Amino acid sequence: MIILLIGSGAREHAIAMALNRASQEKSIYCLASNMNPGIAELCTEIKIGNYNDPELVCKYANDIKADLAIIGPENPLAEGVSDDLWKQGIKVVGPKKHLAQIETSKTFTRALLTEYKIPACPEYRTFSDMDGVKEFLSVLKDDYVVKYDGLAGGKGVKVSGDHLSSHEEALNYCHKLVNNGGKFVVEKKLTGEELPSPRVATLKKFNKIDTNELIDEGVIIWFPGPNSYTGEDLAEFHVHGSRAVVSALHSSISKIKNCRLAEPGEFTKIAFQNGKINLLKAESIADLVSSETEIQRKQAIKIMSGKSSDQFNSWREKLLKILSHIEAKIDFPDEDLPKDILSEIQKTSDQISSEIKKILDDQKVGERIREGFKIAIVGPINAGKSSLLNYLSKRDVAIVSEIAGTTRDVIETHLNLDGYPVVVSDTAGIRDSKNEIEKKGIKIVRLRHKNMLTKLSEDDIYINTAS
Repeated sequence: MIILLIGSGAREHAIAMALNRASQEKSIYCLASNMNPGIAELCTEIKIGNYNDPELVCKYANDIKADLAIIGPENPLAEGVSDDLWKQGIKVVGPKKHLAQIETSKTFTRALLTEYKIPACPEYRTFSDMDGVKEFLSVLKDDYVVKYDGLAGGKGVKVSGDHLSSHEEALNYCHKLVNNGGKFVVEKKLTGEELPSPRVATLKKFNKIDTNELIDEGVIIWFPGPNSYTGEDLAEFHVHGSRAVVSALHSSISKIKNCRLAEPGEFTKIAFQNGKINLLKAESIADLVSSETEIQRKQAIKIMSGKSSDQFNSWREKLLKILSHIEAKIDFPDEDLPKDILSEIQKTSDQISSEIKKILDDQKVGERIREGFKIAIVGPINAGKSSLLNYLSKRDVAIVSEIAGTTRDVIETHLNLDGYPVVVSDTAGIRDSKNEIEKKGIKIVRLRHKNMLTKLSEDDIYINTAS
């Protein structure tokens, strides 16, 4: 492949280096405005010439029989070099003239941003003469920028405070642009700090939006999308965690348009919707956040690691292969297909079925770990149910007394027994009572007792203190 590189700056030097690292067989020619020794070392030939001239560029491209042209600078794009190369049948990396306007014409870009309501478009006006310039500068006061329309890369840009110290200097510069016969843009100067470097902890002062009063000094980490947890632009604020600081920060941020507090789990939801994680990982993250014991944590981490996803993807590939074999057998019965294709389908199907059954059985254990083992203490009054609950909990969860019917409702406590989550329920003592409140408690116990016996699994524990 013969490649024509147009340009002689640092950008083109980097492109030449990247091209040389490629394994494909190639020859690189460069059309430059001046000699760049670094590019010259990497190219078969470097030719000095006016790369803004479409005719000259096309002639040189045809002379070297170029297959591909890569255009670095903005000016040749603005002059339609890309258009003419395409007409010659040469593929080009670089936009055509009408698309290059977004880089080369500030008037076009501002009009585009305004038309499609794209943010970050400041107040602006385009001028081809001095009519109305002075009045618009008066509106902008001391925050203004003058930009020559036809130059890119920051060329021809004059900023108030940096290049222009008064409206008079600005008007003089505008006069020069008019005399040169070009259009120019006057726009409001955007002020404020630039975003921090991506994925770098940066010390910043956090101020209130309306009063600029200092809230706190902390760290901000900026994660531009798509390389973030959610796939969208994301910023983390690390502040001193008092309620007052957090509340003040929330209050200030909430004044930004379309800004609100995230719902529980919303970041993970957005990450799933944007394809950053699958549903299985999303669920495992929820389990990890809600985990209370070591075994629950380990289970969530195991699922999050993606081993289950790998297994499911493997089944999918095998099932698709089975489906294709079945379709081939049905559609082409007379074709010379492998004789053992049906037996292979049966063997693979049985294997997948066995593996799925094993996973489903394991899931029952996983659900038990997630939800916790349930222990119910049921029996007559003053049998020691509440005392047993307090003993297991190692604290006074339930009131204990010699008065019959002290416990009148179901009292639950969550325990961690060797890493396993356990829910222990103390119940009202069962007896014939005339007390309406106690009778309601006993009714609840009998109902729960009945339901538990109906749904009792081998992992549930039922303690009857009457026995």
